[in-house]
Amino acid sequence: MIVAALPAGTQRSGFLGVRAEGFVLVLTNMRILVAQQTSQIMKENARQAKEAAKQSGKGLFGQWGAVINSYSSQRYLQMHPQEILNETAGNYSIANNQIRSVRIKENYDPEDGRSEVKLTLKTVSGKIEFIYTQTRKREIKRTLRQTLGNLVR
Repeated sequence: MIVAALPAGTQRSGFLGVRAEGFVLVLTNMRILVAQQTSQIMKENARQAKEAAKQSGKGLFGQWGAVINSYSSQRYLQMHPQEILNETAGNYSIANNQIRSVRIKENYDPEDGRSEVKLTLKTVSGKIEFIYTQTRKREIKRTLRQTLGNLVR
């Protein structure tokens, strides 16, 4: 059963973390689904949202708002977990009982006023890190505690 979804975050890889891929973490009562956000998926979601808004008689601004909302992770709340895993080859899951600890750290840069939240999942097979720039530490912590409880620090 799907409980919640975190906003899109990035996972860095490659030399000096230059390569970044977008992912959405979908929380279920048994596992975390890691859904890759490819440009193809984002374009298709935007196209569908715009078309649906147009069909419902919305004007330019209504269609624009629908496209912006299409980038939300909330669409995963309406999907079946297996459907999420099958969406792209880059999607995978982590069983909740395989997670040993969850660390959340927020860094604030006073010069440009930006904040970055780093989420680290320590699993039996290693560490997985995600970076969030569009949400606060408090929100991520509250959402993760719904399924992982006291593992979240």
